[in-house]
Amino acid sequence: MKKFLYLAMMALTLGFFASCTGTSVGKQPVIDENAGTVNGKAYDNETYKCWEFTWEYTEKATGDADVHESGVDYFWMTEFEIQKYKAEWDYAHNASASAYGVKYSISGESSLKETDKDVSECYDE
Repeated sequence: MKKFLYLAMMALTLGFFASCTGTSVGKQPVIDENAGTVNGKAYDNETYKCWEFTWEYTEKATGDADVHESGVDYFWMTEFEIQKYKAEWDYAHNASASAYGVKYSISGESSLKETDKDVSECYDE
């Protein structure tokens, strides 16, 4: 009887917690290192180039001021490596969660641009 009562209380408790919390995340990128694909699209995984990665995001949390960050970074990578980086960055910077009246969200976006810089100039910015 005690086991049944314990299991019933645990089920109610878990049900209560599950109903009070919520999360939302985007679709996780599908990356195939061997094929050089990101979400099924193939990219060059041999030629290194200088890439400009522009990003911005906003974090919001109940009771706190919004935080907005932005920047531009340069990377010497193959097209596959930079597309993988971008997909993982976008996934990590777009999510929300809430529990017991407290909400948190982060929303971001990024873009890529190929530059004509060589490896010695790529990180000069």
